[in-house]
Amino acid sequence: MLYNYFKNHFWFETGLEFVGQAIVFVYMQNEFDTGGFDPFSHIVRHFGDPWMTILLSSVGAICIGFAIWDVHWLRAREVMAGLAQFVATLIFVGFLWHAISMPIKSPDALTATLYSFIVVFRIGNNLVKPSILFRSDLKGLKGGVKRDK
Repeated sequence: MLYNYFKNHFWFETGLEFVGQAIVFVYMQNEFDTGGFDPFSHIVRHFGDPWMTILLSSVGAICIGFAIWDVHWLRAREVMAGLAQFVATLIFVGFLWHAISMPIKSPDALTATLYSFIVVFRIGNNLVKPSILFRSDLKGLKGGVKRDK
């Protein structure tokens, strides 16, 4: 298990991040309530409901479980990456809409900006990394660069 942890430490850290966000959402009640009456504000207002906390903690548990046990059946890695990307993008949209709807001096504008970097990093990690790994010139490498003697 320790080998799998070191191999998949990014997913372990991502799972801890989601579980930590779930704890913060339990602590902060009505975080996404902007007071607006348009339909999108009404949808974003429900991001502070218990279903978001349950979603965050369950995706976090899935990421931690994958990192420790290194599951490879039924496309578990792709499903987990998609779930993590979906939840991160969902929270980013909520923070961004909250920052747009609230006054400019709101500290949530910084939160939305910082969370946007996390979402862009996840998109880059999920889209760019597989294309680099599956290039034909990298398939012949086994274990690293061979040194000349």
